[in-house]
Amino acid sequence: PGIQPGSLCRTPVAGYDFLPTFHDLANGQPGQLTEEVDGVSIVPLLRSETTAKFSRPQKALFFHRPRRNYSAIRQDDYKLMLYWKKGGGIQRLDLFKVDPMPTEEGNNLAPTHPEIAETLRDRLLDHLDLVGASQK
Repeated sequence: PGIQPGSLCRTPVAGYDFLPTFHDLANGQPGQLTEEVDGVSIVPLLRSETTAKFSRPQKALFFHRPRRNYSAIRQDDYKLMLYWKKGGGIQRLDLFKVDPMPTEEGNNLAPTHPEIAETLRDRLLDHLDLVGASQK
C-alpha cells in the first residue's frame, strides 16, 4: 500500500505535522503529546490513497513568521497572506485560491472576494491571539 509512484496528493500538510506523525509511527500512546503540540499525524496519507482523510482540529493550517513580517492561513482551497507593518498593524492582505491553480503570482483575489479575505483574516487573527503570537 501507500501512495503509488506518479500519484498526486493535494492534502495540505506542514512541518509541524512531523512530530505527531513520528509519534504515531513509533506507536506512541494517545495523550503523550500535550495539546500545545501543533499538527496532526499524516500517517493516513503515507499508508493510504492520496485522498486519505484525517482530522485537523482547527480545520486550517496557520503560519506565523514575525521576523519576515507575515502570517498566513490555509483553509479549504484558499490561502490568505497577511503582511505586517514594521512595528505592528496590517500592511496588506493577499488571497489566493490554491486549488486547482497553486501559482500565486498575479492572482490576488482579495479585491474581488473581500468577504472571504475578511473571514480568513479574522480567523487568523483569532488564532494568533489564542496562541499569544507577537507581530514583532
